[in-house]
Amino acid sequence: MTKTFAIPLAALLAWSLSAQAGVVREDIIFLAGDGQHFTAYKTLRSDLAKRQVTLDANERKDDLLYFHPDDFTASKVKGRSVLSFDNGSYALMRAGRFSDKKLKQQKD
Repeated sequence: MTKTFAIPLAALLAWSLSAQAGVVREDIIFLAGDGQHFTAYKTLRSDLAKRQVTLDANERKDDLLYFHPDDFTASKVKGRSVLSFDNGSYALMRAGRFSDKKLKQQKD
């Protein structure tokens, strides 16, 4: 006896649309000489019509070293800044410091 599985048409359509939406993300981290501080550059390019970026909890748009595109709307969700724009692509650069809890220093 052969079992047949039925997949709803809506599920196939959703999978097909997400498979066609091309997304490329690049993350580049420049480590400072002290091994604790860094500058991070992140870019995302996609053919989606809209994209949102949620900043870290203690971060504002003005804290970013670089952000593109300039055409966006800002809102707050659960105390965090959310930047929304009608372009599927963005780039941002931020400075930061690794948490002491996650960083292990050795003598060598």
